[in-house]
Amino acid sequence: MKLKYVCLSFFKEQKISFFYNKKEERIYFPCPICDETVFLEIESANWFCQACDEGGTLKVLINFSNTGSLSTKKVYNPTKEKRDIRILYKNLLSSTQDEKLKSRFEYFMNKVENLIEYFDSEDKMTS
Repeated sequence: MKLKYVCLSFFKEQKISFFYNKKEERIYFPCPICDETVFLEIESANWFCQACDEGGTLKVLINFSNTGSLSTKKVYNPTKEKRDIRILYKNLLSSTQDEKLKSRFEYFMNKVENLIEYFDSEDKMTS
């Protein structure tokens, strides 16, 4: 079994807020000591917090979970945020009957989508 699936299943099973970045092969999550966002390298299953100088392996995180001392802080997940924005937009659009307002909402959403695409493509070029 790939280490990636072991790591991801740990975070899901423990209900730890996380964001998996496929491109970087990292899992972002709150540090169990100070709550700052840290990442676990999938290839090695190692993590290190620059804020509190704590770190270790997936095994260390498992030990933290066994003592009940894992963080409940939420980690920013850009994929989820993008999905939530689209849902909010669709709900907003469907709740109005004013065609002029709908047109403005559509114009605004197109601008947002173009901006997201720009940053997504810029990320791909720099990696």
